[in-house]
Amino acid sequence: MLLKQLYNNCTTKKPKDFTIFVTMKTVNPLYHILTRWFLLCTFTVQAQEAVYQNFEDIKFEQVAVDDDDGLTLRESGGQIYEDENGIIWTVISTGLFRYNGYSVINVTDYLSAKYHLKFGSEFGNCFYIEDVNTVWYGARRGLFKIDLKQHSAKQIVLDSTINEKNFKNYITRFQKSNDTLYVGTGNGIYLINTSNGRIMDTFLNDGIDYGFRFSSKNVHSMMPDVEPGFLWAALGDGFYKINLKTKQIEHYTTKTEVWDYSHYYFHGERYDNTLLMPSYGMGMVSFDLNSKTFIDYSTNTTKGNGWEYNIIRSAVRLSDTLSLVNASNLGYALFNRHAKTYNFLETPSVVEEDGAFIDVDRSGYAWSGQSGRLYRTTKPIVKTQNLFKHIIDIAKLSANGVIKYRPALDGYENLELNENETNVELRYSVTKPYIYDTVQYEYRKDSDQWLQPEKPNILTFFNLENGNHQIDIRAKHNGTILAARTLTFNIYQPFYKSVYFIPLCLILVFAIALTLREFQIRRKRKQIEIKADFDRKLNELEAKALRSQINPHFIFNTLNSIKYYAIMKSKEETTDFLTMFSTLIRQVLENSKQSLIPLNEEIETLTSYLEIEKLRLRNSFEYFLTVDDQIPKDFLVPPMIIQPFIENAVWHGLMHREKDRKLTVEFLGKEKRLRCIITDNGIGRKAAQEISKNKSHKSSLGIDITNERLEKLSELYDLKSHFEIIDLYNAQGEPSGTRVIIEFQNL
Repeated sequence: MLLKQLYNNCTTKKPKDFTIFVTMKTVNPLYHILTRWFLLCTFTVQAQEAVYQNFEDIKFEQVAVDDDDGLTLRESGGQIYEDENGIIWTVISTGLFRYNGYSVINVTDYLSAKYHLKFGSEFGNCFYIEDVNTVWYGARRGLFKIDLKQHSAKQIVLDSTINEKNFKNYITRFQKSNDTLYVGTGNGIYLINTSNGRIMDTFLNDGIDYGFRFSSKNVHSMMPDVEPGFLWAALGDGFYKINLKTKQIEHYTTKTEVWDYSHYYFHGERYDNTLLMPSYGMGMVSFDLNSKTFIDYSTNTTKGNGWEYNIIRSAVRLSDTLSLVNASNLGYALFNRHAKTYNFLETPSVVEEDGAFIDVDRSGYAWSGQSGRLYRTTKPIVKTQNLFKHIIDIAKLSANGVIKYRPALDGYENLELNENETNVELRYSVTKPYIYDTVQYEYRKDSDQWLQPEKPNILTFFNLENGNHQIDIRAKHNGTILAARTLTFNIYQPFYKSVYFIPLCLILVFAIALTLREFQIRRKRKQIEIKADFDRKLNELEAKALRSQINPHFIFNTLNSIKYYAIMKSKEETTDFLTMFSTLIRQVLENSKQSLIPLNEEIETLTSYLEIEKLRLRNSFEYFLTVDDQIPKDFLVPPMIIQPFIENAVWHGLMHREKDRKLTVEFLGKEKRLRCIITDNGIGRKAAQEISKNKSHKSSLGIDITNERLEKLSELYDLKSHFEIIDLYNAQGEPSGTRVIIEFQNL
């Protein structure tokens, strides 16, 4: 195999892919100088092996996956990509996988399990590698931007659902152009700014519900590279040309009928004024950009002529005439766009089933995935200019037979092991080893002499001592170092095993014995005093709050209303009124026994109060109470903390308005925050204060007590909360109501 190794200029910065060395007592200073110099130099390699001279000789072979994290037990991959470090990425329904030449890691499953990222149970459809730390992940119920360095994931909500089983957030395709990520979904196209994750524009989001996650605007492919300023897209109901500047949309349809897949085209190549695209059931399809007409080129094989033999998921351009394709149930073939013929090649039997995607890596090798297996051509099929960089990728660190870290995802700094985890195994590989005839590995532990491992991709260490350890690994080909990496980790050393333990104990034991008891006594006494004082103040405040929770005037007036109902209304109406009133009193008394109650119980109490007020005031106002379904059911709030503000809104805002009285109460949730927004369209605070000058100020007193309660509860439960009262005005500057925002944080 003919190779050419290209060396980039050394820079003064340390590459992000290399780990900081841990200083050891016995390390030779000269070694550190030479090793650091080596790591500062990034080696960029590209295979220069000649491509197939006769494309009819193209052959695929199964890629060896020696250490698998679930890929080979699953279904086919729909996308394969090689990043700048030579890591192969693919996606199947169970997640996003990375392959370093030896080990396969389920990235989304691992991040979900270890760092509790919520996309772990989402079936994967597509992905886009933005850089070494950023991955866009398209799943069946969401779009996620994954930060591999920070171990975080941000979900970008595109739209609300059509119904429970049909998701507008079903991600089908990604296509990147400049800073824009084109996102295809089960119902239209979204343009996302990759830097901030914001939606820049949307197109064709008005599909008819087909059921099972799709609509008539289900996106099959997007091609922003066909014409500058335009986006071509294949959707369920047609082929579209979108002017990204004017938003003008042209719609083209074919007469071909293949079930619901008549416009199921995959990403194509432009030849002059013709767009050549693979399709789901029509073979290769050409679209004339001038005449806007379609021509289907079926496989026409003796095995059959049905649409199932014409499923072609991708095409790789080999020359101006030939493309490499894979037809369902038939295998790989060379498609001649001039002769409109297929020349079928030798194909592994597994890859023939249902067709397979084909992608080309940075060295020109073609890759396919089928039934959990990876296949690669035996040598490059095209010449590429995509440079890559070899790295030593350490897939996992196991201790006592249990996986502790995926260093490729957890980073290489501060890997900590427990005291008894002294048997360590490392699995690693140099990326893209298949472009070399042979690769030799060497390692050394704690700056000792270089050794060859017993197994090429596995290092095992038994009975390691507690403390810091450094493992250096390098890969060589014909004496030339391809890549090197250092892994540092620490096996916890208990204090009692330290050489300083006994001397330090002798020095400190006497001082500790003299001071510990006195310190504990003072601390306990102080804690008792603080708690007693705090409990006393809190009890006083809760008593005040209980007395102010239900205004006596409200009870008196409600009883009068019940009397009125008993005289003027039916027996059933009176009974209902009395039942609501008794329910409210019972709720208030029960809730007053607790400092915090679930939000749903507080909402029930507020609803009872509002219903009674509405009946008592002859239905003279309307209220609307909404609750965000993202708020956890066990969210805790102080009881009757919101009622004084609602009472103010009704009696000081709405009741002084002649008609069309409206009150809205909204509960919104975000992460660990709850916001309650109370809005009335009353006369406003200023006018209400003028009317209430000669009246008592019980409502203001209730709000003052509420404020004190929130302060005390914040000290006791770390319940950071506050409220804000906002005066509302119309376009003419006249008062149009009042809004109160109450916010709770860190419950």
